[in-house]
Amino acid sequence: MENPTQKNPFSEHLFEYRSVEKRKLILSLSITAVVMVIELIGGMLTNRIDCTDP
Repeated sequence: MENPTQKNPFSEHLFEYRSVEKRKLILSLSITAVVMVIELIGGMLTNRIDCTDP
């Protein structure tokens, strides 16, 4: 039977993996948000967005 206080050898690896995945997620969401804002501004400048008209 394992000692519950014994450190899991995989816990540090999982933590590093999660932090890398979190950074990738934040980066991809940031890029998506920037592209969305650029498309919205471009559409407003060219009057090509119908959903902004009342």
